[in-house]
Amino acid sequence: MSSLASPHLSGSPLTARLSGAISVAFAPDDRTFASGSSDHQVLLWTTG
Repeated sequence: MSSLASPHLSGSPLTARLSGAISVAFAPDDRTFASGSSDHQVLLWTTG
């Protein structure tokens, strides 16, 4: 993850998703986020 002011890749791309993510929501802790896809899956992710 990186800041919006200076975006950069800070890790490997997410690979668990088989179809493209169509939505992403970040938790207030800035370390957890959820991704939703067109196949009706929601995955929770934790950064570093």
